[in-house]
Amino acid sequence: SDIVIGWVKDGQAYLTDRYAEEMAQPPMDKSQDWKLLSGYENDTHTVLRFTRKLQTCDDRDRVINRDSVRLLWAYNDNDPVDDDGPNGPTYHGTSRGTRTTMLLRTGREETALPDNVLTHDMTMSNLVIPAKRTTYWCQIVELPKLDRKHHLIMTAPKITPGNEGLVHHMDLYKCHKPPNMTNIPHGHTGHECTNPNMPLDWMECYMGGMIATWSVGDENFMLPEHVGYPIGEEDDAG
Repeated sequence: SDIVIGWVKDGQAYLTDRYAEEMAQPPMDKSQDWKLLSGYENDTHTVLRFTRKLQTCDDRDRVINRDSVRLLWAYNDNDPVDDDGPNGPTYHGTSRGTRTTMLLRTGREETALPDNVLTHDMTMSNLVIPAKRTTYWCQIVELPKLDRKHHLIMTAPKITPGNEGLVHHMDLYKCHKPPNMTNIPHGHTGHECTNPNMPLDWMECYMGGMIATWSVGDENFMLPEHVGYPIGEEDDAG
């Protein structure tokens, strides 16, 4: 794996290019490709700015491209004395985590929507996320009644500011409502997917036709100008 370890000690910033092949102190890479630009620390933060070529031709470095990547971060409150060895960087313990992001912007321009476009937000209602590593949550949302056929041309994520780090992906399925389908009161938070508390007749929707999907790193998804997903009629797609 491609690793960078840096710190600030006595006002001086340090940065080292490393790799890992086992659960041990990451050794220094012979090719130091990450370059320190600046660094400082205060009472609450340590800030390091560094750069690297997208392709280094080092077999211990990962190529940086426009794909979403999974970053692992960790820290230790103690500054190393040496670059390696017993006085080098020490184990981070539980001070670690992960984040999926995009290191390069796609550079795509946002397509303008037509003036006569209709929008509809589908959100979870006051959901308290369970205290466990991964949760899949299902919610049935009834779309507004349409007087004639319309076409879905764009989907976009709507995430409460501050909760971006909690949402990994979202899937939107379409289902035709069975006559005796279990309804939910307005404002209901839904159910954990496939949990015994989830009504069995929701499974047709959960395993039904997927309309759209979003995951970390994605942006708004807009169909080509000549394409639309038909909705609003009994025999439309789905």
